[in-house]
Amino acid sequence: ILFVLCSLLCLAACGGASKAPEPTPEPTPEPTPEAAIELEVTPEVTPEPTPEPTPDPGDGVSFAKAESRTIGASVYFGDSGYEIYALGAVAAKTYSQTLSKAADKYAEQGIRFFSMICPNSGGIVLSNDMYDQLYSIRQDEAVKAFYVEKSDNLIPVFIYDTLRAHNTEYVYFRTDHHWTALGAYYAYTEFCRSAGLEPVPLSSYTEMTMDPFLGSYYQHNPNKDMQNNPDTVIAYVPPGDISCMSYPVAGSGSAHDVIVDKRGDGSERQYLCFLNGDHYLTEITNNSIEDDSCILVVKDSYANPFAPYLTQHYHTVLVMDWHYELRIREILKNYPVDDILVLTELVQAQGNDMLNRLYGDFLLRG
Repeated sequence: ILFVLCSLLCLAACGGASKAPEPTPEPTPEPTPEAAIELEVTPEVTPEPTPEPTPDPGDGVSFAKAESRTIGASVYFGDSGYEIYALGAVAAKTYSQTLSKAADKYAEQGIRFFSMICPNSGGIVLSNDMYDQLYSIRQDEAVKAFYVEKSDNLIPVFIYDTLRAHNTEYVYFRTDHHWTALGAYYAYTEFCRSAGLEPVPLSSYTEMTMDPFLGSYYQHNPNKDMQNNPDTVIAYVPPGDISCMSYPVAGSGSAHDVIVDKRGDGSERQYLCFLNGDHYLTEITNNSIEDDSCILVVKDSYANPFAPYLTQHYHTVLVMDWHYELRIREILKNYPVDDILVLTELVQAQGNDMLNRLYGDFLLRG
C-alpha cells in the first residue's frame, strides 16, 4: 500500500502520466579521413590528322632482270628506260674541290653558292632490290661522295630522300631520261629549305598538259611498248607578270613564254616547252617582284622545268647552260646576283667536259 501511494504522489507531482523521453543518441563520430588517393586521369586528346604515309625506301618498280635489255648507256624494261650509272670517285672529288673553291671565291662578294646533284630515274623509281642488281652503288651514297671535301661556303641541296618518298608519283618519265615538272617541284621545295625560302604551293600555278611524249629512250631505241604507252608532259605556268628572253652566245635574244605551248609540235619535242629548250643564257623576269633580287642557275637540261619555280622568289632568274662558255664575269658585271646554283644530273656531274668548263669559267675567267 505504501509503495502504491508513493507512486501516485509522484505522478501527481509530475503533472500526470507521460511517456519517458527517448534517450538522446550519442553523435556518431566522423571517421578520420584516410589520405586521399589521387587517381591518374588521362586527359582527352584531340586526335591529330593522320599523316600521309611515306613510302618505304625499298618500295619501287621491280622487274625480273631477265626481262632487261641493255642498249648503249641505258637499260630497258618494257615501256621504261633507265640510265646506267657508276660512280667516278676521282671526278666526284674534283667536282667537290672545284665548286668549293668557287663558293669561297664568290662568298667574298656576298654571293651564296648552292649545288644540286639530281639523281636519275633508276635511283628513285626502281625498288632497292632491283636497283642493286643493276648498279654498284646507291645514288644517295653516290651524291654524298661529291661533297667529301666540301667548303663551308658550298651549300649542298640534297633531294634524294624527298624524291624517293614520292616515287609512286609521276616524278620521272618512262620514255625519256629527264624528271617531270612534278619531280622538279619536289626538288625546288628542298632548295627553298636550304635557301631559307617559303615554297609556293603547286596549286598556285596553272597546269598545262601536252601529250603524247616519246622521249630520248624511245628516240634511241624505238619500240612498241613505249609507242603504245607514251608519256605525258605536265607543265606548271608560274603566276605573276613574267617575261622570258633567250640569248645565243653572241647576238640578240628572242622573247618567248617561260612555258611554251608545244602541243601539236611532235611527240619528241614536248620537253622543249620548258624555257623553249636549252640556250646559252635565258633571262626570266618577274615584274611582280619589285626588288633587284637575282639568282644565276648554271645547269644542264634538268633545270629547265625547275627554273620557273624560282620566279616566285627572285626578280631575275638567269639560266646558263654549261655546254657553252659561261662568261660568269660578264654576268656578274651586268646583274646584281645574290645566289648561284649549279644544278646537274648525277651522270653529267662527273663528266670531264662539265668539270673542265666549270673550272675554267668559275675559277679562271669568273
